[in-house]
Amino acid sequence: MSASEALFKDTATDSIQLVVELFNRPHDTGRDCATLILLNHSLEMLLKSIVKDHGVDIRKDNGHTIDFSDCINYLENGHHDAPELAVLSEDQAVTLYDISSQRNEATHGVINISEQRLHGFARSGLTIFDELLKEFYDESVGDYLPDRVLPLSAMPLKRLDIIYQEEFDTVQELLEQGAEEAAKVKLRSIEASERTLEDGDGPATNEELEEKLSRIEEGDELRELYPGVSSVQFSVDSDGPTVKVKMTRNEGMPVMEVTEEDAEELEYVVGYREVNPLDRYSLSITKLASHIDGVTYPKVWAIVRKLDIHGNPEYHKNVRTSDSQTQDRYTDRAITVIRDALDNGEVDPEDAWETHGYHS
Repeated sequence: MSASEALFKDTATDSIQLVVELFNRPHDTGRDCATLILLNHSLEMLLKSIVKDHGVDIRKDNGHTIDFSDCINYLENGHHDAPELAVLSEDQAVTLYDISSQRNEATHGVINISEQRLHGFARSGLTIFDELLKEFYDESVGDYLPDRVLPLSAMPLKRLDIIYQEEFDTVQELLEQGAEEAAKVKLRSIEASERTLEDGDGPATNEELEEKLSRIEEGDELRELYPGVSSVQFSVDSDGPTVKVKMTRNEGMPVMEVTEEDAEELEYVVGYREVNPLDRYSLSITKLASHIDGVTYPKVWAIVRKLDIHGNPEYHKNVRTSDSQTQDRYTDRAITVIRDALDNGEVDPEDAWETHGYHS
């Protein structure tokens, strides 16, 4: 490990120790915000250390490091130069995105979450931190904490749907008391988690929150307004003194992806939000071809069709870029699939061009 990589990792382990200290502090002044901010910081620094350790440049052209979301994406889906990075499950990735969204609210606004939710975020974040330390560095969080420390809390966690329902009930009570601003602050944290789970497009506006508050006053329930948070649970594994907590999706209210036109026709659609698919399908065909050494752009065009990458939603999507134009876009995983197929002889560029080129 280089000196710069060690700095990221050392910063990560420093922050995770502060998370444990802040969570267990004997008073509540700034505790929620500080715990979430440093929890996010510890995980972001650890992921950047891991990514950098695998030869991926974490500096952007402007000199800043890549975003936390980029790191999560690499450790969930791999990087075209380091596919072995893909170790995170979808549930773990969603948990990290949710922690990041709560950190954003804590840093840039006002946050109000229950003790149980704070405990859940801290415990699940600590679990992921520990698993990544073991996976990539053969270490554990326990190596950085004195034996006398009881990590986080001995308080038992409630079911996550019950925790969200209790927060939702608090929002209703605040509205009944006429405390709309306090209700909005409480609801914003729930909204941030929902948008993370449902691939939402950034934080909610005041107008969106006010609309949700109006629907709550009209009698709408948690499952109607927030089907995403209603479908997650804590998965708790205990091994002696070690308790691992993970957020997982259960078989709650089904969520399906629909077009705007479908949403207008289906009576049972709870809500519709436009999601930017370019976050996942980030590569144009020319950008994809630039990552395939020794193969021309037209032949890469043919290869994606011969390998059935084109048309497979795991790798390809035709994305609308304006009111009148669409563009074929591909995920980072398509690079790895093409490289592997070329290396093992599964596809030959000349043959692909003959059978699937422009003229075929």
